[in-house]
Amino acid sequence: MMTLSQLMQASTALTQSELIQLNKHIVAMVKRQNTLKMMDAASNRYVGEKVAFNDKYGKKIVGTVTKVNPKTIMIKTDVYGNWRVAATLVKAA
Repeated sequence: MMTLSQLMQASTALTQSELIQLNKHIVAMVKRQNTLKMMDAASNRYVGEKVAFNDKYGKKIVGTVTKVNPKTIMIKTDVYGNWRVAATLVKAA
């Protein structure tokens, strides 16, 4: 297996077309890894579970799971309404 520095050095010999193809392959791999991480996180949640997450301002929001999607969790809160949150951002309350 090549190290990152060896891979970077080898990439200098590639043509522009080959670099574009390599870039598309790497982007697809990263997207797949992110999808698997989200799906794994979502599989650990269930409807009715009390959970918490931080909103975009860092405020902790606590609520109850109402629906589990492959990548997101639907959460109902008493004060802030309904939220659709990335599964990786949700923790048990």
